[in-house]
Amino acid sequence: MFEKYTKKTFDLLKKQHNILVLVGNGFDVALLKKHNVGKMKGKTSSYIDFYEYIRYYNFSDENNILFKQMTRDREEHRNDWSDFELTIKRLVERPDISVSEIERCVDEFQTYFTRFLNDLVDADVLLEINKDSKDKKLAIQSFERFLRDLPDNSSLEFPSKTGHYDLYNFMFFNFNYTALLDNYIYLDKGQFDPHEWTSADRHFTFYPEFVESSTPTRWSSYLVTNLVHPHGQQDIPRSILFGMDVPEYNKGTSREKRLIKSYWARYDVMYKSYFEDAELFIIYGMSISESDGWWMDQIFDAMVINAKASEGDYEIGNKFLNIMPPFIAYGLVNGIHMILSCGMENILIPQFNPDKFDKLLIKYHPTHILGVPTHYAKLFESKRLKNKDLSFLKIVGVGGDSLSVEMEKRIEEYLHMHGANITVATGYGMTEVSAAACGFHKNAYKVGSVGIPFLNTIIRITNIETLEEQSYNEQGEIWISSPTAMLGYDNNEEETKRVVYTDANGVKWIRSGDIGHMDEQGFLYIDGRIKRIIIRHDGFKVFPTQIENVIATCPEVKTCCAIGRADKDHSQGKLPVVYITLSREKKDKMKLKEELNSLCKQMLPEYMQPIDFVFIDKMPLTANGKVDFHELEGIELSNRL
Repeated sequence: MFEKYTKKTFDLLKKQHNILVLVGNGFDVALLKKHNVGKMKGKTSSYIDFYEYIRYYNFSDENNILFKQMTRDREEHRNDWSDFELTIKRLVERPDISVSEIERCVDEFQTYFTRFLNDLVDADVLLEINKDSKDKKLAIQSFERFLRDLPDNSSLEFPSKTGHYDLYNFMFFNFNYTALLDNYIYLDKGQFDPHEWTSADRHFTFYPEFVESSTPTRWSSYLVTNLVHPHGQQDIPRSILFGMDVPEYNKGTSREKRLIKSYWARYDVMYKSYFEDAELFIIYGMSISESDGWWMDQIFDAMVINAKASEGDYEIGNKFLNIMPPFIAYGLVNGIHMILSCGMENILIPQFNPDKFDKLLIKYHPTHILGVPTHYAKLFESKRLKNKDLSFLKIVGVGGDSLSVEMEKRIEEYLHMHGANITVATGYGMTEVSAAACGFHKNAYKVGSVGIPFLNTIIRITNIETLEEQSYNEQGEIWISSPTAMLGYDNNEEETKRVVYTDANGVKWIRSGDIGHMDEQGFLYIDGRIKRIIIRHDGFKVFPTQIENVIATCPEVKTCCAIGRADKDHSQGKLPVVYITLSREKKDKMKLKEELNSLCKQMLPEYMQPIDFVFIDKMPLTANGKVDFHELEGIELSNRL
């Protein structure tokens, strides 16, 4: 479907790179907020502003069941009250409402929405964007910036595939209904469209190949763009403005099928080949609902594409040792579905015993393994592996639980000592986003980090109290937006409302409950769990993970877990206590306590200092192999009573 530029004029072009870009409503919202001009100054194309538009002009009344339902949901403070598609779905599911009545109301709303968009994007708005685009050459600069920001070690290795006189063929799928993107992209089209009647030779400052001097290489290349609108535009009769969400968007013969956007657009017929030809995917401001499920499917199964992008060698002929139970998301999605999708051999261990981990490695020689920190701690003790060669290992993944920097280094050193010259593959996710949200890449790796967000996944750090996005290196709750995010908890609307949050732009976020921060390069760091935060009597918040990372540096510590102990000197608040198992028996534990105290005073602020260290023979674990801090809290409570 991508146009092939093979004319003689462009014989010098080394290669054409087909880049597919999905653009959602966030683009329009951002532009309208930035320019803030026109008849509806201050308003955006969000559904919330559309609803207010209808109400302001009294377009709708009680006869429109769609408007009536949204008004009721708003009064009841539903987070998703402004989601038209979810509203349509709820109405379709009601036996007392006919599909024809819903169709009438949807048609009515489509008429209103067309008027709304034409009022919103008026001549003043377009003139402002036109002027900005021409004067600042925004289209050109955006492409240049994008290509320049892809370093040699990018996860897609895109620059290594490019060279002098290459052509970059951008295909935009615009899911908005306005002319904003079209104007933005096409205004300066004559300067970078490589048709034979143009002579433009755009000189960009790229870094296509590594040079020791690190000086930018000025080289010539060409850009070409095309736009398509799968959902129609506001001036097209019966624009596909709204649709309903159904699990099987392309199956069945029910009457309500006519309300599904994907069915109207016939994605499978019109757009499939674009995905087959594309070399690189970019998603901007995109929230994909179930009625847009086809697009998600075409970017492949998210876990498979991320496995490929991470260069984890997920290929036919490799073997994955799946020790994770299939009743958790990671064990099912990453341990079974992803592996089989990649054509790898999958070794399933129904009842995994950590004490026999070493025997499994010797028996099966897997290329890929995944475990939690406590699993690898067992390998350190193994006599069977003492002189064994583990060079068959290609990927050793660690996740599911807090991994200290010291433990990460120990695992890596152990692997190197046994012939596996590889980097520990860290990652982070949760069941609510089908397990994984970010992970390592062999060229994008930092000790202590859990990696960078996967393709099609957005991670933001959010202030717990204000819900505002934090800046780089600022702590906050980790929020995840992903095409693999859950719809909600079954039969638990209250908990769903607590975890699933839809912002004003219609982007759905999963609130992880984890505290973390992100650096300037997009690497994510986990600082603790909200539920595990120890709050002192003076209001100071103590993150157990930070204490555990320090304690883990002691060579005699095997595993540790920090929990809160009631502050006996105050009516409220708790103080940190650390439970520890030792890597070897140490007779003088009082001396060890003194050493740990001294270590904590050097490495931690005063309010984080543990008040006690408790040595135990065995650390309690959950069924998944994680440290069971709840059981430790129970032990602590019973000991204090």
